[in-house]
Amino acid sequence: MSNNQQQRQNAILSYLPEHPNSITTRELLSRIQNDGFKGGIRTLQRDLDSLSHSNHIGRDESQRSHQWFRYKGVNRSAFEMSASTALVLSMAEKHLHHLLPVNLQDNMSGFFTQANKTINSNPRMKLWTQSIASVHPGFQPLAPNIRDDILHIIEKGIIENKKVEISYRPRPPNVEKNYIINPLALVTRANIIYLIATLSDSLSFRHFALHRVSDAHCLLSTRAIPESFNLENYLSAGHFSFYLGESIHLKLKIDYELGYHLLETPLSNDQKVTIAEDKTYFVIETSVAHTEELKWWLMSMSNICEVIAPVHLRIAVIESLTNALNKYK
Repeated sequence: MSNNQQQRQNAILSYLPEHPNSITTRELLSRIQNDGFKGGIRTLQRDLDSLSHSNHIGRDESQRSHQWFRYKGVNRSAFEMSASTALVLSMAEKHLHHLLPVNLQDNMSGFFTQANKTINSNPRMKLWTQSIASVHPGFQPLAPNIRDDILHIIEKGIIENKKVEISYRPRPPNVEKNYIINPLALVTRANIIYLIATLSDSLSFRHFALHRVSDAHCLLSTRAIPESFNLENYLSAGHFSFYLGESIHLKLKIDYELGYHLLETPLSNDQKVTIAEDKTYFVIETSVAHTEELKWWLMSMSNICEVIAPVHLRIAVIESLTNALNKYK
């Protein structure tokens, strides 16, 4: 493509309005000719056909004179998107979309579409996107349904610093109840989105699974944020690991061959390993947080892993395994 052609096509893109507004081919021709570009209607039509393959533009063919436009949400700067920028946006859409506010997703939709168009027109970048993936460990149930309007209201409360009233249906046998809350943060855990909030009357912390919120209204009053609240510290303290108490000294006896991956992926930085002389098993000793998640993990490893210490955790695992075995009798 010559420099003159590139400049002409950039000028064409700059004159395209955002849908539902549009501009006719002849109106476009008049504008670029006024800018000093040469060429007639056929040259412009070839340019528009070429641009429609690599840029997020559309045309309305229902009228005698075709109407051209940018799709809603596509900023003019998106037309100048580099391949590397397109790759970053494409990966962000795939892996971070659930962390973006709903209104921001709407604003970014045009950029994401343009990024995918740019990648598809670049063989090397297209190959890269087809050669990488992120896989969730273990069996993952499908994500529950969350109403977009409720998610938008929660996000609005956080961004605009407002209290929110919600109707929440907990797990049976508890019944649905209304709460006035101070929304603090949204956390994605596996495929569940949780709202961290404090109750308006007591300021006690609560975690609300967003798919169980049946109704929500943003209030006019300003939310109260605990001075000590910091999301990173809150998560580091184990509040989303179903914290049961202080850290414990964990001692496990593990089958050497079936549990070999635990030698490659330590449970903590202070982990100590003793391997049996006959290499039939090894013993791990480490300090870990005492959480329900730890117990669930030990249950999933119970066919290759024996809890030696602490004794109370060993007893808890034995009781759970006994209950599980009784289900099959």
